[in-house]
Amino acid sequence: MLSFAGSCIKELPKEIIGHLGRMKVLDLLNCTVARIYPGVLSSLSMLEELYVGNSFQTMDGLQERTEMTNAIIAEVASLSHLVALDIVLFILPRGWVMDKVKRLNITVYPSSGSNVTEPNYWLPNRLELWSMDVTDLRDNSSLKRLPQSTEILELRFS
Repeated sequence: MLSFAGSCIKELPKEIIGHLGRMKVLDLLNCTVARIYPGVLSSLSMLEELYVGNSFQTMDGLQERTEMTNAIIAEVASLSHLVALDIVLFILPRGWVMDKVKRLNITVYPSSGSNVTEPNYWLPNRLELWSMDVTDLRDNSSLKRLPQSTEILELRFS
């Protein structure tokens, strides 16, 4: 287990993280991370639990948040042993499939802010979608493939 919980770090260095391929748990809850470089998360090939929470809430600009979300989603999707995930995303990724995730706490919140539910280790199998366009929900194939472990689906429109 590696925990940066409650820390403020500039980046997750691939030079160090890349050598921890057997690590089972990465905890970034309540941690401010300015950047995660491509290949860092996917190098954790044995990762079973990933607690990211709202680590990227400080990013400015929709394009930067969208790019980071897409990069993180692509890497998380490649983690074949992942069974627990806590993450706040800025967009709902299209076609994202998480069949093996058994415990989850996922919030999709399109703008930065403090209204996002606090993350925790309990993982209530919850998917929470904030202020999304109903068309996005209807057309998004990810919702059709929600993990069977999803027990709570919250739709919050402003």
